[in-house]
Amino acid sequence: MQIASILTEAIASAADCVLVLWFMTAYFGEKRKIRLWEYGFWFLILFLPSHFMTEMFNLQCVLVMAGIYLFSHFLLKGREIEKVIINLILCILMGFINIGVIQLVALLSKSEMEDLIVGGSILRIIVLCVSKVTLVVALIIVERCLDKKRFFKREEYIFGGILYLAFFVVSMIALRVIVHVDLSFRDQMNFLVLTLLLMIINSVMFWMIRRMNEQNRCRLENGILRVQLDQQEKLICNTQHLYCLLYTSDAAD
Repeated sequence: MQIASILTEAIASAADCVLVLWFMTAYFGEKRKIRLWEYGFWFLILFLPSHFMTEMFNLQCVLVMAGIYLFSHFLLKGREIEKVIINLILCILMGFINIGVIQLVALLSKSEMEDLIVGGSILRIIVLCVSKVTLVVALIIVERCLDKKRFFKREEYIFGGILYLAFFVVSMIALRVIVHVDLSFRDQMNFLVLTLLLMIINSVMFWMIRRMNEQNRCRLENGILRVQLDQQEKLICNTQHLYCLLYTSDAAD
């Protein structure tokens, strides 16, 4: 169980870093094409303090926020003051989500919040899974709302909401079972695998929703271009027709 807990903590920290880099890039846009090794470098800059400096919270926050700002300063478009503000909002949002999930799980499991903050238990793993899926949902919605060129369709909102609700309900059921039923180590590991699989499935499904949205946007833009092309062809035909009429009139004179 200790190995699973350590692995889950590392995955959760890595997920935070990936989501932050994705959101900042999606919001501000690239100054130029960012290469994969550059993403890897900034991922490490964020991951090291996020994962290995949990005992020094204040210093950890300063280093992570500084890393996010430097990433946006060197590689992303936008005004510097806006980068600082979005950086603060992003960190506050992540903090509120983590605190909210911990409070909810503590309430449902009747556990102390301190026990859910420290790694080593199945409840802590559930907290991490639920908080990361919640963060994915929140960032996708925020990114869509801030980008006026891309919005969810109503069906995509419903689909995404159902997926998240299903994940949340199953996680809460698993939480109740773990609290009230004496499970063996093997059963606890089965619940862990189930929760992780649900998190992966939800992440993949939200990625598919994003892809569908991009495809819908491309189809809409192609349709508009076809209409414009048809109008231009008609305009050219009308111009040619008028030219022929004028030429014929001049020739007759």
